[in-house]
Amino acid sequence: QAANGAEPIEWRVLDKKDGMVLLLAEKLLDYQRYNDRYIPMTWEDCTLRAWMNGTFFQTAFSEAERERIALTAVDNPPSVLYGTNGGHPTEDRIFALSYEEARRYFASDRDRKAVTTEAAHAKANGVDNFGHTGFWWLRSPGNLDRRAACVNGYGYVVPLGSQVSDKAVAVRPALWLRL
Repeated sequence: QAANGAEPIEWRVLDKKDGMVLLLAEKLLDYQRYNDRYIPMTWEDCTLRAWMNGTFFQTAFSEAERERIALTAVDNPPSVLYGTNGGHPTEDRIFALSYEEARRYFASDRDRKAVTTEAAHAKANGVDNFGHTGFWWLRSPGNLDRRAACVNGYGYVVPLGSQVSDKAVAVRPALWLRL
C-alpha cells in the first residue's frame, strides 16, 4: 500500500460462511480502468477483471496466500435499475463487488467510503485523492453497456455508473479466503 515498496493490505471482513470469509480491501489500492477501451463491456471480458486475477493476484499475495483464496462463482446479473446486460457468470479469485453486494454489506454510505493508499496516489493518472475518499468500481453494469456501476467519494452507490474507460475510478478488490 506504500509507494516505496510492498506493505500488507488491510482487509475488512464482510461475511463469513462455510469456513470462509469474504474480504474487501479497506482502502483504494490502485487506479485501473474498468476497461482499456470505451466499448460495450461486461465484467466477464473487462480488462479490470483480467488485471485483478492476473497481475494483482500474482503480485499482491504469496504462494501460500494464493492457495487459500477460493475460486468463486461470481454472478453478473443485469442492472437492477436499468436492465443493462451484466454478462455471463464468471469464476474469479479476485473480483469487484456487485451493486447488490455494495448495498448489502455496508450499514451506510459513510461506512462504504474508502481512501486511497499512498501507492494508489503515486499511480493516480492525474487524479489527486491521497488521503481523501474516492470513487471505486463495482462489477455491475451501469445504465448503458459502456458504463459500470461504482461507489462515489461520499460512499453512495452509483447505479448509473462511470464510463468503462474512466481513469479516475479506483480498485477495491474482494475475495473469499478459506480459513
